[in-house]
Amino acid sequence: MNSKEIRDESYRKLVQSKRLNTQQEAVLKFFLIHGARTDQEMARRTGISLNMMNARRNELVEQGLVKEFGSEIGNSNRSRTVWALVEPGEVLEVKHFQLTNSEMTKLENLVRKANNFQKEKIKEMLE
Repeated sequence: MNSKEIRDESYRKLVQSKRLNTQQEAVLKFFLIHGARTDQEMARRTGISLNMMNARRNELVEQGLVKEFGSEIGNSNRSRTVWALVEPGEVLEVKHFQLTNSEMTKLENLVRKANNFQKEKIKEMLE
């Protein structure tokens, strides 16, 4: 089994152990296909109401499948949270820590590269 197959199998097992409802599965599939997004964008693209999207995404966060990824400024100049999938085996237990500006920049670049890699692998799976 290659590393992609191991990762995919790990993710399938993780998802199967969570017992997701139909809307949770829809949100999760959206993340798999489109990567990190805001609740507003997910609601607009899936047709699920924003309130329902927030609730389903919060449930996935509580189950350890989705995490806060960052933020962006929307059309109304308000900050919106960007959400992304948690990678199998990723640890989210660390709540507070301090990074220097250069460490934060390095971390953001690594996360961006990992997210792009994840998108490429998902596209390969769907082809």
